[in-house]
Amino acid sequence: MFALHQRAGRYGGLHGGVVDWRDVPEFDTSGQLVTAVVDDRSSFIELAVAGVWDRELRLRADLMIGKCLASHPAAIVVDLLFLDDPDQASVPMWLSLQVRGARMMPAVPIAVCARDGSPMADGLAWRGGRFGPPLFADPAQARKALTSGLPMTDQVRRWLPPKPQSATSARRLVVAACEQWRLAAAVATRAQLVVSQLVVNAVEHAGTPIEVVVTRIGSRRRGGVLRPAAGVHVAVYDLDPRLPPGWRDNLQESPPPRRRGQGLDVIAADFSGVLPTRQGKMIWAILRNTR
Repeated sequence: MFALHQRAGRYGGLHGGVVDWRDVPEFDTSGQLVTAVVDDRSSFIELAVAGVWDRELRLRADLMIGKCLASHPAAIVVDLLFLDDPDQASVPMWLSLQVRGARMMPAVPIAVCARDGSPMADGLAWRGGRFGPPLFADPAQARKALTSGLPMTDQVRRWLPPKPQSATSARRLVVAACEQWRLAAAVATRAQLVVSQLVVNAVEHAGTPIEVVVTRIGSRRRGGVLRPAAGVHVAVYDLDPRLPPGWRDNLQESPPPRRRGQGLDVIAADFSGVLPTRQGKMIWAILRNTR
């Protein structure tokens, strides 16, 4: 399983370093593990936290939760099967994660995997009650339940070959989606720039088939009235786990532009980041509607 290795940084507690995912051992020298992996078929994030719960692991888990929510996934599966927390000290974090996910537009459902009869499972059931996150025996059960319970979202997907012409196809896909979702022209223009940049980067540096996924952000209807989308989430998947040249951070906010060949900065996005998938990586960007 690919992993993001974390360190503290400047971005409001949400800035982290990314190492070569293939070289990360299953557990680090402290016997702890915090990983986040995107399922490229469902756009779920599987967040695993393992080891003895202490202050260090709490900080690492909190950083990773912020990164996962920033990417606005379809859902988050929290794997706590190997978390050693007999005092249930981490329970408030998982309950808070559910609340944070529910407040997003659209909401991000949360499912937790914990061993039946374990202190963690008992603590979540007791303190969360009927409002707590659903509990499952393993991630496979959680994914199945989330998939069957999620409503259809406003999303378009398209596989593209690793050719320069794919950037044009991706821009057309974005334009059609933004027009249908009534996004401001300025957002549509920025989204075209972003998707073109990401696709060209994938063609040049990954050289694998590419999947472009464009998702509406925000509630479609409010009080029975159709509303414009609050923004758009653009993601480009490829089958190469290596990071783009010059990319050092998992989460960025409107970084300064660089000259071609100096690395990938998604200059037109409000937020952007990278997460591993089971077969490669996903680079995402969020553009907010200003109208």
